[in-house]
Amino acid sequence: AWGNEHTTTGGVVLYASDSPRSRKRGSEPNATTGPTRFELDRHTRYGALFAEQLLKLDRFSVVPAFRLELIDMKVEELSNVEVTRNVLKDSYTDVVPLGALGLSYDVSEGHEWYGNVAQGYRPKQYDDLVNPTSNTQLTSSASGLEESHTLTYETGVRGTPTPWLAYDTSLFLVDYRDYIETLTLSGGNTERSNSGRARFQGWEGALELRVGPWSLYNGFSLLEAEFLNGANEGRDPAYAPKYIVKTGAVYRWRDRAKVALLGHYVGNHFWQDSNAAGTVVTSKVASYKVWDLT
Repeated sequence: AWGNEHTTTGGVVLYASDSPRSRKRGSEPNATTGPTRFELDRHTRYGALFAEQLLKLDRFSVVPAFRLELIDMKVEELSNVEVTRNVLKDSYTDVVPLGALGLSYDVSEGHEWYGNVAQGYRPKQYDDLVNPTSNTQLTSSASGLEESHTLTYETGVRGTPTPWLAYDTSLFLVDYRDYIETLTLSGGNTERSNSGRARFQGWEGALELRVGPWSLYNGFSLLEAEFLNGANEGRDPAYAPKYIVKTGAVYRWRDRAKVALLGHYVGNHFWQDSNAAGTVVTSKVASYKVWDLT
């Protein structure tokens, strides 16, 4: 159409999971078994339908996309001596439509600007439905707990100015609404609430240098994350390191063999949204690095 080729892509995903959970505790600190403290039956059935349309208009591209998420979860406590309340069971079924729009423009040969906005969501999890360690947390059906929603914005430039150099740099912002917070009550009990809202923003960049059979890769991510309101207003969300660095080298031999050594450096970060140490003495996961040889 309009003198250009356009592409429609679509698909379907189906997924099922059975995830029983139990806890046993022996009388000695080094015991590996013992009487059952609680036992839960947990199931998930999931499906998604998705489609996107690539429209090419000379040097400009427009990509509207749509995804329909279908999820069904069930949790039932078969037994539980950790708590004084009655055993609970809960189920959760939802259909969530999500949309996105991507734009790109060929600035010049080898260089492209891109931008996109996309909806996302975080479904309720098993412990949101039934928490086996809390005497007071209601089931998600009783408390009216809903899934969280996100709106992600991104813009950047990428390109291959020469056959031996590729780059990508972008700015992003994620508006995380209806954030499911864990509110701590007296007696070590907890309550789930959609009371939070968080913002994640930052910069990502990548640079790849190709020298013969070698590819030298460097990726960077800088992140600023903060709760805008809710019980943890002003604090950092859990598992949001201020930086991540990925670096390494890849060797390819005649398109038949490949050896890669890649390292990840992750900055320290809080392990829970309250930024408190809790029962583990420290409030943060220390910075760490992982090397992967493939």
